[in-house]
Amino acid sequence: MSQFTEVTGELDSLPEIEPTEWPRLASLRNCTYHQMLIQPGGVIIPSIISFPENDVRVNPGSYAVLDVEVDDYPEVLSAQISEGMTVDIVTDGSGEKRKCPVQ
Repeated sequence: MSQFTEVTGELDSLPEIEPTEWPRLASLRNCTYHQMLIQPGGVIIPSIISFPENDVRVNPGSYAVLDVEVDDYPEVLSAQISEGMTVDIVTDGSGEKRKCPVQ
């Protein structure tokens, strides 16, 4: 109680509050040595050399991943990402493939 509030009535009669389960963000993880651009959004994902910054959180949705280090920014991945999902970018715009290290 304070000068601004006053509690009256039976507190036991108030409904129980259920905790909210917040949505889990998804992520795109760049396993290549090239920087990648996520569209929509215009976010640059650093190369694997910049670990852990190469793992970027995104909202669920559809994304195109473009290699900004190759002329004409070729699309290297098109992904439909669901809540809590991690998608690895394993091929760069020149066709070189990499594996992500196990976390």
